[in-house]
Parts: sequence; C-alpha cells; structure tokens
Amino acid sequence: MAFYFLLRIAKALWLLTVLNAMENSEFAKFECQKEVSACRNDQVEIICKSTMDFDSIDLFFRSDKKDEELLFSMTTVGESHLQHGMRLRFKNQEATLVIQNIQFSHCGVYRWHLSGQGSSNKFTTLTVSEPPTISKENGCLICRATNVKAGRRIIWSNDLPRRQTEFTSTQDATGLFNLSSSQLWNDSFYSNPPCCKVMDEKGSQELCAQTCYTSAIVEKSSEVKQFPLFIMAQEGDTINITCTTTGKSSGLYLKRSTIRLIEVIHFSKKNKSIITKSYENRTIVSGSLNNLMITITNVQLNDTDVYTCEATTSDNLLGTGTIVVVTEKKWKKEDGNLKNSQVEVVLIVISFFIGLALWPLFMMMKKWVHKVRRTQNPSGSVYEDMSYAMQRNTTFQDNQYS
Repeated sequence: MAFYFLLRIAKALWLLTVLNAMENSEFAKFECQKEVSACRNDQVEIICKSTMDFDSIDLFFRSDKKDEELLFSMTTVGESHLQHGMRLRFKNQEATLVIQNIQFSHCGVYRWHLSGQGSSNKFTTLTVSEPPTISKENGCLICRATNVKAGRRIIWSNDLPRRQTEFTSTQDATGLFNLSSSQLWNDSFYSNPPCCKVMDEKGSQELCAQTCYTSAIVEKSSEVKQFPLFIMAQEGDTINITCTTTGKSSGLYLKRSTIRLIEVIHFSKKNKSIITKSYENRTIVSGSLNNLMITITNVQLNDTDVYTCEATTSDNLLGTGTIVVVTEKKWKKEDGNLKNSQVEVVLIVISFFIGLALWPLFMMMKKWVHKVRRTQNPSGSVYEDMSYAMQRNTTFQDNQYS
C-alpha cells in the first residue's frame, strides 16, 4: 500500500513538472495594459509584452458609435506608418501603440490579437479627459469637467467656501460623468486667480492639468482704444479708424452703433476679416489684432454714424467710438481748372514770402548806395548844405513880411 501511495505521489510530481516546463518553455504569456486614461492633446503609449518573441500582431479598435475595425497588422519587427494619428512599434517581445495627439475620437476598446508560441486576445480600454474649464456666471465661479470616470472630484486651489462636487449627468452607456463645482465670486480673484483640477477620491492622482481663471487678469488689464474721436469728410473721401487693444482677445469688431446697427468688419486671431457687403469693395484692413487700422474709401452720405471698436473677450470691451460725418461737396470743378487754381494760389503765397524776405535786403542796399555817393562827392554834399541853408533863410524872410 505504501509503495503504491509513494508511486502515485511521484507520478503527480512528475506531471506537475512536465506541465510547468511546458508552460515555461512552449507557451508565451501575454500582458497588456487594461485601462489607460489620458488628457486630450497629450501623447499616449499603450504597451503589450510577451515572455517570448512575437510572430504577429493584429490590433483592432471599437468605439460606441462604430463597429470593430482593423488598425494594424504586423508580422515583422519595425514601425508602422502613421495612421489616424497613431503608430505601432513592433519589437521582439514588446508592442507599443503611440497616439501622438489624442482626441475624443480615440476613446474606445482596443483588442490585441497576439501570436507567438501561442496566441491570445487582450483588451485595453482608453478614456480621454479634458482639463476642466472655469467660467464666471451669475456671481459665481464654476469649474466644470467632462467625460470623467466615477470616483473623481473637483478640488480648488484656494480655501474659500465652495459647494461640493456635483455629478450633473452621465454620458450614454460609457459610465463617464460630467462634474461641476462652484464658489461665490470674490474681488480677490483679480490679484490671485483660483485654479481647479480633477482628482481621484483619495486625492492622490491628478487627472490632466489644473485650470486657472486667467480671465480675471484679462478683465482687469484689457482695454480698447480708438482714434480719432471725430472725422469730418466729404463725399468720395477716404477715412482711417485705428483700434488698439491691450490684454488677450480672440477677435475685434468695428460696428456702426447709432444710425444703423451693423457690423462693418470682424478681424479674428487668424487674421481673417469678414466685411459687410456694403463695405466689401472699399474697406482695407491693415495691422495686427492689437493694432488694427481700418481704411474706408469713397465714403458716402449714408456712412455718417458712430463707429465703435469692440474686442472679443469675456465681457466684450468697447472703444470710445469715432463720430464720422460725411457732407456733400460744396463745389465741383474739372480737374484741369482745379489744378490751375491750386497753382495760382501757390505762386501768390510764394511771391509774398519772397517779398518779405527781400525787403530788409533792399533797405540795406539803399542806405549803402547813399553812403557811397556822399563819400565819393563831398562838394556835392557842401552844395546840398548851402542850398539847404538858403532855403531856410528865404522861408524865414517870407514869414517876416507876411
């Protein structure tokens, strides 16, 4: 009995040894990342490994809105071409899917069909999140996060009282949530803008980067200036209005704001201007978003209005406005007569100033000539003196007898 019992134990040990050897030597073990979370626009790497060399790799993708599709199929070591913003790196015992600029369209389930001393299917679920957004609404500062897995919460960088994170809605059947958290507005935010971020419930893992309310700084420092304040023009003239902005803005409008409420142009960050049809063929835009000059040619009477620059920010800042008054031409002449009259006016003005400049020189020359004549003819001067004396005596005698 004891002999048979020992024999059975020996067979069992031998069988375990054989199975272990077969497992370690004949069949490969495959391991892939099961869940991967990433932030939009980041680069992501999903890795699968094998204990033995791969023979081939087939990678499939399935989203909620699409059926499963084959992304890559490789049988040799190397790197695939870029496809849908993705690339597959194939090494002997490692495969890496690289997504360079991850977007929400990359969310879904990736199925790895791995072959090499055996085969196996492994699955990786990829979720994409976006950094939270902050906005000022109705006297509150609200932080929102979308497409967030359960067990996450929003935390703020300041210590002011705030409402707890609210799970506002779910998104289809993915199990993802939209989160929001708010706190009352405080003027101290201008100098110390608060930030918010998404963390797990334990507060140990931060998802994406935090977002700060930089609009508070923009609101405080942004300004729109425009000049001139007043333009008087006649029909057919050309006018220029300049708009300058400080701070951040995504675009700039020039609007008519009194007689007719219309947008003349819109100039965006991409330097594309949209001009109203009535101004399309006679409006020129030059400069940058922070220093923009709008030139309107061939102005007409119906162009009279108040033109206002408006920067596209959180509060849409306005400029001081430019009053444009267009009047009728008081007189009209042919081009030839107009040019002749302009030449006559110019000649008269030039002659007047030349006369003023030469008058002192003429007086100095007259005195100099008189002095030279007296020096060269002294007898003449004596004769002039005697004549002068005789004239005086004659006058005196006439007065006596009278």
